[in-house]
Amino acid sequence: MEKLSTIIITYNEEQNIAATLDAAWKVSDEIIVVDSGSTDRTKDICIEKGVTFITQKWLGFGKQRNFAVTHAENDYILVLDADEVLDDRLIESILEIKKEGYTEQIYLLKRLNFYYGKFIRHGMENPDIKARLYHRSFAKWNDKLVHEDLEFRSYLKTVRLKGYLLHYTYKSVSEHFIKMDRYSSLSAEEYFRTGKKNPGFAKLMLSPAFTFIKAFILRRGFRDGWRGWLLAILHANTTLQKYAKLKMIYLHEKHPAKD
Repeated sequence: MEKLSTIIITYNEEQNIAATLDAAWKVSDEIIVVDSGSTDRTKDICIEKGVTFITQKWLGFGKQRNFAVTHAENDYILVLDADEVLDDRLIESILEIKKEGYTEQIYLLKRLNFYYGKFIRHGMENPDIKARLYHRSFAKWNDKLVHEDLEFRSYLKTVRLKGYLLHYTYKSVSEHFIKMDRYSSLSAEEYFRTGKKNPGFAKLMLSPAFTFIKAFILRRGFRDGWRGWLLAILHANTTLQKYAKLKMIYLHEKHPAKD
């Protein structure tokens, strides 16, 4: 049977990491956790679960994952977040390709996102396809500040595995707002770094509105009831925050001495 290394990056994940590791061990020959300085029980839980635990100062999402890969013993890598759990069918799918032999360099996993007590099957959250299982010689993570991607040559064939990667996201609206503020700031910095132009009034006004329409109407978020409506509102709010923060970056670049 072909071997597989799983990597996970963590920071204060004591509430999530045990379930993630229990499922991951069903397909993994080793698990490497790279932690950026947790102050809760994350390390203790990981050690109890028998992983290779490495402490590394935060490098950024993509760089942290690439660092973890350098410590893997095997060529095929499975990448998980600390709040993602392989379901039984996905476990079977991975075991099947390990037994039969890998036929491709890139495998796709379908993620099912859990918000406020329910899995969401419409809106911006679905479908959510992620390249997460790959041969280390054919792909690497980019250095985007947020929403990092696995980069690989376009000619490489990809295969979607059956089953779901269960993503247990925010447990409360308050937690969601905290993450929104962080991610929108990182997105604004990424936009500025890559040369996205200073947004005008029309962009600030229309982009959030279109985001809501896309999430709630075009992507049928309304079928998820009040959760779909709330998520559409929050997506629109995040869009507004990203462009407003980008505008403030340009403002401070032009007038650095002013508040």
